[in-house]
Amino acid sequence: MRVLKAHLFVMLDVTAGSPLQPVDKEILRRLKSNSGPPREAFEKLMDDGSNWLFYGKGYTDERGSHQRVEVLYGEDMRWPVPKDTRPSGLQVKAAGNSLGRTRICLHPHLGLGVVTFWKTIVAGGAAGEADALGAKLHAGENQYRLREALKEWGFPNARVGRITTVLTVQVDTDNLDDFVSSNSNAEDIGRLFTGDRELERSSKLAAYATDADISGRRFERIYVRWTDALAVYDTTTDLMDPASMRVVRLVETGILMRRLLRETAFEAEEVMSSIRLWTFPWLAKSQKQAEHLRRTMAEADLTTSVAPPIHSVEGERLLAQTLAAFDVPRLHKDVRQALAELDRRLEWQRVRWLAVIAVLVFLANAAIAIWK
Repeated sequence: MRVLKAHLFVMLDVTAGSPLQPVDKEILRRLKSNSGPPREAFEKLMDDGSNWLFYGKGYTDERGSHQRVEVLYGEDMRWPVPKDTRPSGLQVKAAGNSLGRTRICLHPHLGLGVVTFWKTIVAGGAAGEADALGAKLHAGENQYRLREALKEWGFPNARVGRITTVLTVQVDTDNLDDFVSSNSNAEDIGRLFTGDRELERSSKLAAYATDADISGRRFERIYVRWTDALAVYDTTTDLMDPASMRVVRLVETGILMRRLLRETAFEAEEVMSSIRLWTFPWLAKSQKQAEHLRRTMAEADLTTSVAPPIHSVEGERLLAQTLAAFDVPRLHKDVRQALAELDRRLEWQRVRWLAVIAVLVFLANAAIAIWK
């Protein structure tokens, strides 16, 4: 399989707060000061790709309301300079290798976001082929340096979860149906999808290519799971770039929803563990925290199930299948159960205190009656 061109996206699942603790305004200020000028190439392509799926520029629904999202871009972000050195200004600008173009999608009110690094790999060498698999395999090897870069740009205490790689490739064929039906090509596609890190059987790798595609377009195949994503394009289209950005937006949505639900579950468990025998429910902070978590879940319902900001049948299908690949429906159900258990715990605490108050009132009335 000959790859003519490839885009590699390394996506970091980042939290700088929690559903109960919004992102500090100082972090937003530092991120904005480190971001590039508007309408850079990455931003324009992301907008083009988003418009295939979402209303407006990707952040408005049919009622014209905007999600509270901060999206920042860097055109040529570089590795941070070691702190034990004092280089000159020119040395700082040229320090390390370029991280490529950068996108930070941050939900300040939820305390989480996704940081995406984008590099393009073009065909080179005697074979005239892009080493897409090699780039994917090396993508996660610099995790420590990626975390250091986050600190330099304004995330001093960011917690990074899973690092997800999205690879999009253009292969040397004008007929993807015939191309994918070839067993050797199918195996290569499966290897690009998984990175072959688990040393799966050839039949298993080929099955990814033939059975796991979620795209309906003639020139495209899309494969998604919560750890990796791959899109394959043929030579008949000039839409590879915006189509690739559309896949990035889908994966970004899956990452955000998965992390949001997990963080909500963690917060619900912490709130539940903070409830003690003597906790007075009407004045306790746990009551307000539980209500905030319920509102967070209602917002998640609105944006994924009730009224997702999509405007096409294809967008609806791709979003639903991507969320399923990220296990969002099951996580959603589990978090709902956790919140219901928290509500029962708070209700039991209220009933207990009402019983205590009733007993105290009865004893007080009895004492007053005896006193008289």
